[in-house]
Parts: sequence; structure tokens; C-alpha cells
Amino acid sequence: MIENFFKYLKNPVSNENTDLFTIRIYFKIIGMCYLFLIISSIFLNIIRSFDVLPKYAVPKIDSFAHPGSIILFLFVVIFGPLTEEILFRLNLKITKLNISAFLTAVLMLIIQVFFFRRFHIFIYLSIIPLFALIYYTINKFHFPIEGINKFVKSKFKYVFHISAVVFGMIHLLNYETVYWWMIVMIPILTAPYISMGYVFGYARMKYGFANGFLMHSTINFISVLFTMPKHWF
Repeated sequence: MIENFFKYLKNPVSNENTDLFTIRIYFKIIGMCYLFLIISSIFLNIIRSFDVLPKYAVPKIDSFAHPGSIILFLFVVIFGPLTEEILFRLNLKITKLNISAFLTAVLMLIIQVFFFRRFHIFIYLSIIPLFALIYYTINKFHFPIEGINKFVKSKFKYVFHISAVVFGMIHLLNYETVYWWMIVMIPILTAPYISMGYVFGYARMKYGFANGFLMHSTINFISVLFTMPKHWF
């Protein structure tokens, strides 16, 4: 598994290869995730030992969701990973549906950040009509899907690596405060997320989008199990 993973990273291909996804492969990828997390966290843990890093920010959920609620759990394990997979990895394969889902996620993120500044359930309930409107608009005005697809395929190696690195680095915003020196050290501080970006990207291209999301959701779920308050369930 690890050998195949690094072979793919040397030459990522744009053709989605939906290999058979089995329970054995599922656990192999989970094991590979934690191996890379341990290795990529070595320098980060050294920095943490000096107690100079700010705390992680808790996702802002609508007012009826307290820190231990099932709403927060669903956000971390389902909504968050799904949104991130759509934003960073769905368009590794260009289709009208994928572009529509991507634009829907971008618009929802903009609405959330600039108008509500926190997670609201009803924002996610608006996904279907918003997605339908965007998909209709793409068909109506002949969005240049073929041109985008040709560009992504011709530059896929760069697209794949950029998606993994940007996915990781954006997680610097997980901290409550970001100091200037943290930006300088962003490759070290976000190394565990960057490594996961590569693993999830590999899973997405080898086993399909749904299984890439499953791996992402599983890693978040395991993390929640180790950190959640006793009253989550």
C-alpha cells in the first residue's frame, strides 16, 4: 500500500481509477494515515512542548448547539469533511456535477463566513435548491467544462500537489490566533494536515470520491473519540 502510494505521488494521473475498495484496504489506509500523522507531527510536537502555540478554535455552531452536542459531532465528522472534500478533491475529476457541487460549497462558505460567521443547520438545508440552480445555470450558459477539463488534465500533477498542500495549510486557521511566526513555519505546523491531504487525494483518485470522503470522516471520527466530552452521546 505505502509503495503504491509513493509511486502515485511521483506521477499522479488524472484518470479516476475506481479500484475495488475492500475492508482490508480501508484499514490499510487508516494505518497509513496514522503512520504519516506520527511522522509528520514530530517537529510540531517539539514546538508544542514549549507551550507557545495558541489553542485550537472550536467551530462556531448555531446557538442551540453546546460544545458537546450531536450537532457539533455531525459537523466535525460529516459536514466538515464533506465540504473539504468537495472544495479540495472533488474537482480532481472535472464534470458538470462536480463543478456545480464545488461552486455550491464555495457559495455556502462565503455566506457562512460573511453573513453568519458560524455554522447554521439551515445553510446546509439549502444545498439542494442552490445546487440545482447552479447546475441549471452551467447548462444554460454553456460553462466551458471541456476547456477546464483539458487544463486540469494537462497540469494534473501540479493540481494534485497544490490541492494537498493548500488543504493542509488552510488548517492553520484552526488556531484561535495566528501569529506572524506561525505563517513562517506553516509547513511544519500544518505538516500532519498536508500529509492527510495527500492520503485523501490518493484515496479519492484510486477508490472514488465517496471512499476518499469515508477515509476523511473516519480520521475525524477517531480524533473526536479521543477528545470528546463524556456527554457527547
